[in-house]
Amino acid sequence: MSAEKVGHTPTIYELKANDGLAPFRVVMEQDYWRLLGRFQLLLALAKRYASECGTCEGRGFCIEPIDHEEIDCNDCADIRATIAKAEGGA
Repeated sequence: MSAEKVGHTPTIYELKANDGLAPFRVVMEQDYWRLLGRFQLLLALAKRYASECGTCEGRGFCIEPIDHEEIDCNDCADIRATIAKAEGGA
């Protein structure tokens, strides 16, 4: 089985036509790219959601009325933490 038959050049797995596992590797490669595309779409949606927060106006923090200190926005802190994890942060 050649990579040309599936429409792209494999980058993760080396395909060998005679090892008996090539069809499985092609499926795994296709699933990888499909999941990567969905991940990027979901990450973009999460960023948009966080940027449209009505409480902090997309800044990620609010100004405390008494002390005038910046505090994390409780309404979008969880989505911002998820975005940071997805991007490789803590």
